[in-house]
Parts: sequence; C-alpha cells; structure tokens
Amino acid sequence: MVRGEFCLKFNFNLNMSKRDKRLIGVLSLTVLLMISLLTYGIYVKHQQGNLIRSYERKAETDKKSITTELEKATDYNKVIQEFINNRGNSNLVNSLNEYNSIFSDNDGMIGVLTIPKIDVRLPIYHGTSEETIAKGVGHVSDTAFPMDTVGTKSVLTGHNGMPGADMLFTRLDETKIGDTFVIQIGDVGYHYVVKQMTVITPEEAEVYAQEPINSNDPANVTLITCTPYGINSHRLLVIGEFVKKANVEEDKSIIPQTHFSLGKETIVILVVTTMGLGLIAYVVKKTVDKNKKELNNSEEYDGYEVDDQYWDVD
Repeated sequence: MVRGEFCLKFNFNLNMSKRDKRLIGVLSLTVLLMISLLTYGIYVKHQQGNLIRSYERKAETDKKSITTELEKATDYNKVIQEFINNRGNSNLVNSLNEYNSIFSDNDGMIGVLTIPKIDVRLPIYHGTSEETIAKGVGHVSDTAFPMDTVGTKSVLTGHNGMPGADMLFTRLDETKIGDTFVIQIGDVGYHYVVKQMTVITPEEAEVYAQEPINSNDPANVTLITCTPYGINSHRLLVIGEFVKKANVEEDKSIIPQTHFSLGKETIVILVVTTMGLGLIAYVVKKTVDKNKKELNNSEEYDGYEVDDQYWDVD
C-alpha cells in the first residue's frame, strides 16, 4: 500500500460525520437484529419438523403403545367433562396429576395440528407455559384432549407474531368458517370444521375454557391466539367441531402444503432488513462521493496527487 492510498483511506474515516456514523451504527444493529429473528424462526421450524417426523415414526412402529395412550386420554376426557358439567368430581385431582404422563414419550408432545388453509403444521404440547408456546401449540390442561369424545371441549393456544414464516398462529385470522383443520394423535387424524370465529377479552378467555358444551354435541376444539396483530389486546377464538376421523396413512389432508409461503412477520423482517442495507449503502456512497470530490478539488494531498482509482466505487 502506498502512502497516498493510506492517507486517502484514513481521511475517509475522519471525514464521515458523527451523524452518519451513528446512523450506520443504528442501521447495522437493526439489520443484525432482523437477521437474528429470521434465523431463530427458521431454526424453530426446523426443530418442529424433526419432532413431527420423530412422532410419526413412533406412531407407525408402536401402535400398541399409542392405543393405550388413547384409552388413557379418553378416560381423562370423561373426568374433565363430568367436572365441567357438574362442577365436582372426586377423580379430577388424580386425573390432573396423571395429565403429563399421557402421551409423555415424545418430550411432552401430544400430537400434530395441521391447518391446510394457512399452511400450518405444528406440534401440540402439554400445558401453556411461555417455553411451551414459544416452540409450538399449547394444550390447556384442564380441558379435554383434542379427540372425538362427545360433549367435550379442548382448548389449544399459540403465539401470534413470532418470526419464521407461517410459524405458530400468526396467520390464524386468515381462516374462515367452513375451513377444516386436523389433529393427529398417534396414527389417527381427527377432523374439525370451523363453525365459529369470535374475538373476546383475555378475562373472557380465562372463563371460556371452563364453560361446558352440550353433553350430546360433537367434540369441539378451540384455537386461541392474541389479536390484533402487534397489539394483542384481545383473543381470537377459532372454534372447530369434530366431523370425522381417519387413518393417518390414508389421510391426505394432514400432509403439509408443498409451496412456500411467507408470514406477515417475515415479510416485515425482510423489508426492514432490505431498507437497512440500502440506507447503509447510501450513507457510505454519499460519504465516499463527498470525500472524492473534496480530494479531487485539491491540487496536491500531502505531496501526492490524488488517483481516482482509489475511489472507484462502481
């Protein structure tokens, strides 16, 4: 490196205004944050896919165990139904204690939720802790397991606005009455048709889970997420009614969609990242052009003539 080139580069750093330096710093941090969020979303979706594949392999090879678990879940549902309908059941405490032992061989994974309309396929876990609903769908423990037990209600919750394309319940508001979703437990797919969609307050959502349905009605499953997007002041309820069950191997509707889709949060991340990179490039280009112009107007720089090749930004 000749001395002139060193001086020019050194001068470039000195001539960048403090405002531009701060702007580039903020933009760089923003871009890094957006990339981190997108990477996290991709990682979680990859992990979800691995867990679902592992679950399906077990369902294919250990049908006897799955049958036993389904029987235990059915018994649990009957206890929950009796408690909600009659507000008292001596077996409830024991059943709740046994809750986590049902479908416990897959890291707390109960089954798989598929919503074809919005290209969602997610693992369902016991409970609704923050850790749980950050990686999939959570099942409210004092509601029935999502099966076909007549007169029972199951409640599943999921986050809205998490990074990662169609991850979690971000696109749940795109479903319509008449759409279907499928819950796979073991080698059985339970089909539900959306009968109602409504928005309620968080306080109403707490009460809703314990409200009984008619004992002769088909089983229903309610999907709950925060709404509106980015504000989360209310809860969106998508209520589905059981219509049929089918063997997973023959059930084409539980196969995830093959085309790629972008969720709202991913589009926002991509737009912000692109704008950030564009602004960084603009600020750097503006500074380079400014320094180039100043140096070209000088007849001599520290004893060396300015050579345009050092400022060629094309």
